[in-house]
Order: sequence, then C-alpha cells, then structure tokens
Amino acid sequence: MCICSNTFYLVLYNMIEQTWFHSKDLTPSLERPSILVDDIYGYVLPHAGTQYTGDIIQHTLQFRPKNIEKIKHVYIYYFPSNVKPDITIPDNKTVDHRIIMSSISSSYCHHELYVPFRTILHYFRKWNVNTNSIRFLPVNVRNIQHKCMSNGSITSRNQQDKMNYRKNNTRRRRNLRETIEHFYIISADFSHHKPFHYAIQNENKAAHAIVTNSLECAYDKPVYLDEIDDVRTFRVFTTKHPNLSFQWIGRTRSPGENAVGYHSYLIRPLFQPIKHDSSPPSIDGIFVTCYDSKMNTRECLGEWFSPDDGYTWSPQMEKAFIIKVKSKAKIESRLTGGQNKNIPITRCVVTYLFKDKSTTSFIRGWHGIRTNAIYLPDVLLENAKEDGTWIKPDDKVWSLPENVTGFDITETLEELEQKAGHDAGLTTDVTLYTTRIRIKK
Repeated sequence: MCICSNTFYLVLYNMIEQTWFHSKDLTPSLERPSILVDDIYGYVLPHAGTQYTGDIIQHTLQFRPKNIEKIKHVYIYYFPSNVKPDITIPDNKTVDHRIIMSSISSSYCHHELYVPFRTILHYFRKWNVNTNSIRFLPVNVRNIQHKCMSNGSITSRNQQDKMNYRKNNTRRRRNLRETIEHFYIISADFSHHKPFHYAIQNENKAAHAIVTNSLECAYDKPVYLDEIDDVRTFRVFTTKHPNLSFQWIGRTRSPGENAVGYHSYLIRPLFQPIKHDSSPPSIDGIFVTCYDSKMNTRECLGEWFSPDDGYTWSPQMEKAFIIKVKSKAKIESRLTGGQNKNIPITRCVVTYLFKDKSTTSFIRGWHGIRTNAIYLPDVLLENAKEDGTWIKPDDKVWSLPENVTGFDITETLEELEQKAGHDAGLTTDVTLYTTRIRIKK
C-alpha cells in the first residue's frame, strides 16, 4: 500500500515526538511555583528523551528569567555523540519546526540539539515570548576545533585566533556585564550505564568541577570528568563566557540499573557581594568549602551574622575566614578523615546565605535548610532524591513512587538532628535560605 507524503511525515513526526520530545512530558504532575530570578542568562538542560527528563526540566524551568522579553539571541551549545545527525525534521509547517529548520538550515538534526531546542521553545511559548523576534544560534562544539594541551589550556586553531581571544577576554573582564539580550542553553547528560554508587559519587565531583570551573584538561584527567556528556561543551562555553557561572539546581536518574544521570544548572553572572553602584546585601551567613585538585571536599565551615549585635559581613571578615578554613583543610582535612592532605587545595567556594521570607516550601537545589544544623543546597542534591528520600548504601537504582507530590523533608530533618547531635527529637523551627556562591582560587 502506498503511503502519501503527508501521512508519511505525520507518522515520522509522531515517532520523533514520542522518542525524543513530547510536550505532555512537560505537563506538571505537581504544582510548582514560578520563581522570577533577576539574572538568569541560561540553563544547562539534559538532551535525553523527555520521557525520562520531563520532571527535571519542569523543576529547572520553574526558575524564570525576569526580563525574558528582552532576549534577542539564544545560543544552544551541544556536542553530538555521532558525526551524522540522528533526527529527521519533517517540514510540517508547525511553528517549532519552522524555527528549528530556519536556524540549522537543514532537515536533519542531532538529538543533543533537538531536545533542548524544543524544550526552550515550549517554555518560551508558555511564557508568552514572541519567538519571531529571537534568533536561535546552534553551536556545534564538535566543529569548534579547540584542543586540549598537556598544561590544561585551551588553544585556538592558530596564533591569530589566540591573540584575538586574549584581546577579547581582556575586554570582557574590564566589563563584567553580560547583556540580557543573549541567552544560553548547554545540552548535557551525565553518567551512562555505570553502577549506581560509582555514578553518584563521580557525578557529585563532576558537578563541583563544573561549578568551580575546574575542568582543565590536564595530562592525568580525573575520571569523574568522563561522566559529563560532554565536558568539552563546558570548556568551550566557559572560555567564551568567563563572566558567567553555574548554579547546580537539579538532579535525577533514569530507571533501572543500566541508567543515565541527568543534572541541570542555572547560568548566572559571577556573583559580587559588593557592587560599585549598590550597598552590600543583607548577608545572613557564609560558608566556605575547600576542594582539592581531585574534587575531594576537605573542609566546610560557616559563620553567622547578627546585625542586632553589630556583627555583620564585611570583605575583611570574609578574607580572614577563608584563610582560616583553607588552613584547616590543608592541615586537618576533617571531611576526609585526615586523608588526602598531600593533594593541593585548588578551590574554595564561598556560599552566601539569604533568608527566604517569601515561602515556607522547601525546593531541592534552591534552598539551604537550617534547624539545629544546616545543609547547603548541594548536600540535598548529592544525598536526596526528588521526593525527599535519602540515598541508601544498598540502593542500586534511582527509584521513586509513581506520583511524586513534592519534597518530603522528614528524612532531611532527621539527618539534620543527627548532624546536630541532639536527642530531643525533631525540631519544627525550620529556616530556608537562598544562596549565591563565589569561587576563590
């Protein structure tokens, strides 16, 4: 039987939708608040089919750019695993497909581009953004011929490119503002088909490497960088945009033992606690976390401020506190039980905490949570699943109930009570904090 052309493309279109992207996968199964954030310049999103990534996409894009109507250019960075495209885009005259085809000038596409492309188009429409006024610019990192040198630097194809990069980079550093007209999507998955706890442990290190910009391609490349699909995308992006940073916001995993890990991040400007045109923010506390060159967490200590008692944050206080924590990380290495003291400390992360008075609902990845002790946002991403259950030593799969109704903080409160060393039972006095971080080398 002969199938007409229109029917053929309709069948093909439905196959593509079901395999890689379907808008129904982005239909909320639970009510998430829409949170406007002043300075979101993009997202790191997974490129696996939305059947597996729909929940983490919904979680991540509840954080909405405040000035989204000003976006004029969207750059989508991706590294295709295959040289040849693996998706055929039918010319069915839908708005999304016309935009994709006009952007890539082809009827063929890599899924690493297709899924995040369709995702951001879906949300732009949801946010009533006029996509006709936006230029979408796919950036195929495979075609950007940078190479890693043994000293960890990223070099251009020729000396002139290198000189141009240095000149442009100097110009960028003089002007720390990224224009809100430019928006960025990075397409990335994480560990593929690795044993559960091996994957979790190495993904945690990979996440901290991304956040601290510790992605140098040295001769002895750490194995955890292999869990980023693809780390070269991040290297190229951070080379081009040294004034942007990553905030780890989401984490999940596909079903079964032969699974794939998925992370998501907000892309935001480098945080400056003091700006020339404003007074210092009301910082409620800071934590300093020190990592060595292998992304082992060596020490993490905090300091709380009490304006009523005249004790407030200052640059001088922060500098002295960093020196103190870094010294302890080198000499004692408390969080490794005294191990790894021979490995140099390469990054200190300063986490600034701000009381969130707008909500009492805890959001994993966004909030720090404090009772008699505190967990910073990344601790919950490392140790707890989307529904609030903590990862157990005997877990082999990332299992969740069919209908996740939100993050149940019961186990987290129990863990906090144990951390605080109290035997008086669970406290109901919970304080939530939003955070920003700054990296010190």
